[in-house]
Amino acid sequence: MAIDPGRVKVLFQAAIELADPAARRAFLARETSRIGTSEGLPSLAANRHIEPARLSRLVRGDLDWIVIKALAEDRHRRYDSAIGLANDIARFTNHEPVTAGPPTAAYRLRKFARRNRGQAVAASLVLLTLVGGIVGTSLGLVEARRQEEFANAEAREGESPTGRGRPAVSAR
Repeated sequence: MAIDPGRVKVLFQAAIELADPAARRAFLARETSRIGTSEGLPSLAANRHIEPARLSRLVRGDLDWIVIKALAEDRHRRYDSAIGLANDIARFTNHEPVTAGPPTAAYRLRKFARRNRGQAVAASLVLLTLVGGIVGTSLGLVEARRQEEFANAEAREGESPTGRGRPAVSAR
């Protein structure tokens, strides 16, 4: 996905306007409360032609992290430039891990599975089949050993103390 320089400029100007810590805190409080309340959520969702529950889920995840990183008070925790912010937004739209998000393996795995659903489902099915095969083979082995022990016990019972084995059954 190509990054539109015009959008980057608009985003950068918005970030400069919110450089004042007081303005940033007021903006964050206003926006998060608007989305979190039941009064503001339906109107925001209607404006964006999306269901309110889905909008809430979208904003709670990666977008929330992007906004918080962009508006962080500590300059070392913010994006280095508007290009960094634009790259994170591009990563979000491509379902890739954003740099503002947590660098955990579970987060990256969720993003990978979201991007590659078909392959992830196929790999899961193969893994499930392998585990099922191992379990089935192990149960078969346990049963075979049990049967072998049973046969050995029967053979020992059939032996006479003299070592001749069982007496022959007479034919009628």
